[in-house]
Amino acid sequence: MQTSTKEQPSEILSPEDENENEVRRDDQENINKFGRLNARLHEVRYTISEKKKHLERIDDASTELMMGNGSNVMVQYGDTFFETSEDKVTNYCEAFLMCALVIKSEPMSHLSLMP
Repeated sequence: MQTSTKEQPSEILSPEDENENEVRRDDQENINKFGRLNARLHEVRYTISEKKKHLERIDDASTELMMGNGSNVMVQYGDTFFETSEDKVTNYCEAFLMCALVIKSEPMSHLSLMP
């Protein structure tokens, strides 16, 4: 008969015995701080991805307007559609894209992940 070379634990701890470790207050505060910062990081990443998607839609709309014929266009704002001139919409898209470029080029050191 062949026996296993791995050692079996001589005693299995009960669930009550496993959780007897005490966590120091400063360690718990660091764990909580990490949890808050990690959650904030995920929120910021999600917000950035949503802003990038919005910027891409504006850029696509601007490109689409360049191929237009100069007549009035239908614009969706929320759930509402309205008709306006192509020039006004083009100016809006260009201004929005310029603001996005300025924001993107500025250093982000003034932003903090702390709520």
